[in-house]
Amino acid sequence: QAFLARNNEFIFLRLSSSVLLVSANPAMLCQVVLLVSSTLATTSFVTPALDLKRAATRLPKASYRGETFADMSVVLNSHLKRIPYLSTASCANFSAAALQESVLLPILRQASPELLSIYALLGDSRQRVHLDEQEARDDWARLNSLSSPHPELQLVLRDGLCHQAVMWFVHHLTEPARRGLSPKLVLPLLPEHRHERVALPAADADVHSQIVADYQSKVSCQQCHLGPVWKSWEDATLPLPLPKDPVQPGRERLRSCDYRNNPKCGPCDGLGGPRWGDGTHEFDPVNCTVVALPHDVTEDERPKPAFPSLGHAEITGDTRTPLAVRPDPKKPGKYPKVESAISLAWDASVRRQRYDFQHMPPLGRPAAQVYLQTEEQALSGNSSGVMVTILETSKYTPSICICINAVAGNMDIDAFVPHSPHDPLDLPPDEGGLAYLGRIRIGLDGDDNRTVVADHYSKWAFHFLVDADKQSASYGLPLRLYGSTGVRFIYSNWTLGDPRKSNPKLFEIPQRCLSFSETCRHMKDRFGELQTQYV
Repeated sequence: QAFLARNNEFIFLRLSSSVLLVSANPAMLCQVVLLVSSTLATTSFVTPALDLKRAATRLPKASYRGETFADMSVVLNSHLKRIPYLSTASCANFSAAALQESVLLPILRQASPELLSIYALLGDSRQRVHLDEQEARDDWARLNSLSSPHPELQLVLRDGLCHQAVMWFVHHLTEPARRGLSPKLVLPLLPEHRHERVALPAADADVHSQIVADYQSKVSCQQCHLGPVWKSWEDATLPLPLPKDPVQPGRERLRSCDYRNNPKCGPCDGLGGPRWGDGTHEFDPVNCTVVALPHDVTEDERPKPAFPSLGHAEITGDTRTPLAVRPDPKKPGKYPKVESAISLAWDASVRRQRYDFQHMPPLGRPAAQVYLQTEEQALSGNSSGVMVTILETSKYTPSICICINAVAGNMDIDAFVPHSPHDPLDLPPDEGGLAYLGRIRIGLDGDDNRTVVADHYSKWAFHFLVDADKQSASYGLPLRLYGSTGVRFIYSNWTLGDPRKSNPKLFEIPQRCLSFSETCRHMKDRFGELQTQYV
């Protein structure tokens, strides 16, 4: 047994051929929270403890920070130059193409799946933006084509790639991988100049915006290495309604329709369909016909539009990555398919919700997400509870579990119920509150392609369908949830009852889970496994 390192939360030990992360809390000193063993992965894929520690550390030491952008580059370059096995050169010595092919691609191919998983789960700025090599090549080809007529923009693109190369080398590779790769590449140093704007003709303004936006997304070192970053609350105001489509007027309302549209959304508006891009013509509208307008269906004829407090269902569809309230047109979204299941177990004291993904976007591997929030936390408005993400064992990496504060609390099972007591705002429909849009017949765009009769509700940016056919086995149960810049979930095969009957540990927090907040530690004490489990 050998002591390797520690930070405020974890002690890193080596035991034989394994690396153990142990709680640094004196009261729980013997708690093993993660076991990385070479019996689970070939030696080249075992992530050393120091790399795990660095991945779990959000802010660098003071000796790795600078007062200004140029100072940051000087400081970090001095550290790179002191690495004995690494060859470096000025960023000006490279072309964008040389950086992409000779530096970035080799790093991408040897990136640690374990480190990438930790960054993705934490929403860390160090996470990789490309799903695979082909996507990276496609993105580079697009940027190369845009910048090729403009020498000034070629410099912006090149400098952004230098920043990206350093970040990938330092944060995506394990120490053994860095040592093994270094004889085969020369790493660029960080440029000391920051690009803001480049003078171009007005006709090239869009090209300029795309290249500069890409550059700014790559110059991410400053978020941490300039010291603490103050983040203001994100504005949740919806964007203006889409402009009328010049080719097919009204198609824009099928893609997106909310309370700010004029005229108001109709029964078949805002339901979208399978998507492959953000544009008005980059989706297939669902097949929808109107059965009844809102005034033709009395309230007592409408089933309660709620999720069951106890139940389980399958989910298909897609989701936008990244999720966005107001998408940046210069950063187009991707729409990976979703194959998942949802489990719910709500009672008077705790709200429990779990998703099990076959291929969790953007990681592309099996994963589960558990949301836990006490009723006290929900009613106080001071705590959103926790989100626990569990990545399953893959060929080269063991299971990983991370607990962080939930972004916005659990999805309310009564979110679309009129005047729900859980909705403190209870806004009127014309201000984004709940609106009943009518009864429709729709061909569901999931895997089974069934045609159903549903009641259509909208609230803020979301559209919710509940089965309104009394002869249906899923009468009164959710059929579909859609947000034009978020999820498209189609629910099927509902089973009512407590899902813990088949799996008592469904909503428990594994003891090996890495906790990144005080709320996580408190919730683990309450909802953690009774004894440590190993992968």
